[in-house]
Amino acid sequence: MRMQEYEFWFVVGSQFLYGPEVLETVARRAAEMADLLNASGNLPCRMVYKVTAKTNQEIADVVREANYDPRCAGIITWCHTFSPSKMWINGFVNLQKPYCHFATQYNREIPNEEIDMDFMNLNQAAHGDREHGFLAARLRMPRKIIAGYWQDEEVQKRLGRWMRAAVGVAVSRQLKVMRFGDNMREVAVTEGDKVVLTPTSHVFAMYSGHQGARQLESYAETRMLRRDEEQVPELHVSASEQSDGTVLVTAANLNDTEPVPVNCLLGGIHAAGVTARVLAGAPFDHNTFDRPEAVRPAPLAVTPTETGFTAVLPPCSVAAFTVCQK
Repeated sequence: MRMQEYEFWFVVGSQFLYGPEVLETVARRAAEMADLLNASGNLPCRMVYKVTAKTNQEIADVVREANYDPRCAGIITWCHTFSPSKMWINGFVNLQKPYCHFATQYNREIPNEEIDMDFMNLNQAAHGDREHGFLAARLRMPRKIIAGYWQDEEVQKRLGRWMRAAVGVAVSRQLKVMRFGDNMREVAVTEGDKVVLTPTSHVFAMYSGHQGARQLESYAETRMLRRDEEQVPELHVSASEQSDGTVLVTAANLNDTEPVPVNCLLGGIHAAGVTARVLAGAPFDHNTFDRPEAVRPAPLAVTPTETGFTAVLPPCSVAAFTVCQK
């Protein structure tokens, strides 16, 4: 999705205590605010007035809907009137989208000389937003707080910057990331001018022939290893063909206590010769500056057959077989 396709839901807090006339005014003003903010040009995404929430169930329902709507990148809340904080707990604990508390008020100025009880009943953002903020703090909720008058350009730009960050959260949840050699300690250990290759470095080198080669279909008939409730195949295999016709077969024995005999059938490939190397050791074996070659590749005995080759993989080992075709 493009950034402009995401939307942010504007959820306004109130309660039935104020009566239908006040609630209708709150809803009308909230929709007006969303429309004017969208028209300001300072928001990268559309702000959608969703509901004036008056009950625990309404809040829980809109949060649930937001969690499952891929277009919704976050929720923006505001309390035009007082909204009892306990109503928000069930919704907030289940919220899985970024959340912004917009602490503002509908009117730029308070008419101190003309204020009456009707005005006070309708405009209680100072009270409602304070308790709303207190609840989120007590729940230790990750959130953005934006305080200021909603028609001020700088306030709108701050809201826009938060929207961009929230869209980044939405996009990051869809990323597919491959981690390959997290850091140099996975490949080599250095100290001054000294360098020690790790077992991982040797594995990279043994598998490097697959890069840029044509993948060949391969599978292994093998037993399953069980550890507690988990199980994994004992043997993993891969195969590829180089541009010169050489075939590389790699195999890993995940059994750390027993060797595994391998009978490789090279369907449709006529081998002129097979050589092999193996990297083996105990699970926690490693190379050090004192013993830099404690774990290193070594030749592996391999026997050609009419249909392929056979070999025995030591426990906890990785092997690379190079097959030259006739």
